[in-house]
Amino acid sequence: MPHEHGSLLARDHAFVGAGTVLDALDALRPEGDVQSVLTKTLELVGALRGASGGAAWIADDDGRLACAATWARDDHVDDGSVLSRRREDAPRYIVRAQRTATELRVAQLDGSMPTAHGALGSRVVRATPIVVHDGVVAVLELDEPSSASRDAAPGLDEAVRCVLTYAGERLLRVQAEERHREGAIELDITRSMLAAEQRTRLDQQAVQLREQRLTDLGALAGGVAHDLRGPLAAMRNAAALLTKRAHPDADPTHELALGVIEKETLRGLAMLDDILDFARTSLPTLAPVSLHALVEEALRVVRPPHSGTFIRNEVEPTLDEVHVEAASFRRALVNLVQNALDATTEGTVTISAAFEGHELVLEVRDEGHGIPPEIQAAIFEPLFTTKKGGTGFGLSASSNIVRRHRGALTVDSALGKGTTMTIRIPRSSARCS
Repeated sequence: MPHEHGSLLARDHAFVGAGTVLDALDALRPEGDVQSVLTKTLELVGALRGASGGAAWIADDDGRLACAATWARDDHVDDGSVLSRRREDAPRYIVRAQRTATELRVAQLDGSMPTAHGALGSRVVRATPIVVHDGVVAVLELDEPSSASRDAAPGLDEAVRCVLTYAGERLLRVQAEERHREGAIELDITRSMLAAEQRTRLDQQAVQLREQRLTDLGALAGGVAHDLRGPLAAMRNAAALLTKRAHPDADPTHELALGVIEKETLRGLAMLDDILDFARTSLPTLAPVSLHALVEEALRVVRPPHSGTFIRNEVEPTLDEVHVEAASFRRALVNLVQNALDATTEGTVTISAAFEGHELVLEVRDEGHGIPPEIQAAIFEPLFTTKKGGTGFGLSASSNIVRRHRGALTVDSALGKGTTMTIRIPRSSARCS
């Protein structure tokens, strides 16, 4: 079992033997980062040479020598010369030792102690390069007694060389491990960035495909709706005319049949309006209107399918006028209110509105069964419906109408509690047209 290196490396030993060196190497082996290796090397070499403290210098990423570790002997009261050394701009003798791979004592340079280290009396500074494969990997700077070279114990220099050689190899290995870890981290980051870029690219492609699909669907649906609207309107007018001219003694079933024709053609025309509203891309023609009156017009069109359902219009008649395209905005309101009524078997559907800053916020709230969370994102998609006999264009048409008004239609729903549809449009949308 190795001894404590502090006692084995004491200067009062008459001989520095192989056991001391092995213990020193054992002390270096577990160190796992550059600073720890340098600090331990300073401590070991400093103890061998009787130094009071020191610093280790190593080249940074820019090639400049920078202080990477410091050390002071436990029984030494530092006078500020060791632990307060500059972290950059190494002294000239450190630079020279690094460039020449030669160990230097300060007295060999200018014959006096550098003023940056203070007056240390009979102590001098030794710059010792750590050389591996003819290359300097670091420079140790140790404050030593001026007589260190004269009273060195036998084998001291060889022991120091062994420690420095192993420390240099250990330092290179640790640096390689750190670079490997950094490379692995950079590789992980690069992979993550590439994966994120690929996801972004796929998301963009999905958005582009969806937009193209909606454009194509809108063009197709708009063309079909436009072509069908004329015949349906003609059928409705014909049924209304026949009803008006029917003889009082005519078969009652004829009048009933004409009523069915008129009702279903009106229903078909409403569906075609939804499809056309979904297909339109042009900006609406805006005009100031009373929102309260517009809501009242929409409520005259809708029909509660359940006897226990009621409608409340909380939009104040005194609310400032809003700039909208009345016909299309009314159709959007009809769709939202009718959906709320269909979802509410018992309860109240409430329409309210208020100005918030530069926005009009209009809400349609119901007390129905709510919308499952997993389908809330899909309810504004064309052709999506959960209603029997629904076209899947009602909410998508309403969303497009609001979007054409430079606004947004959002949903907030909780199962068993109800749903709130919120329209937000600019307070004065007239500026947008």
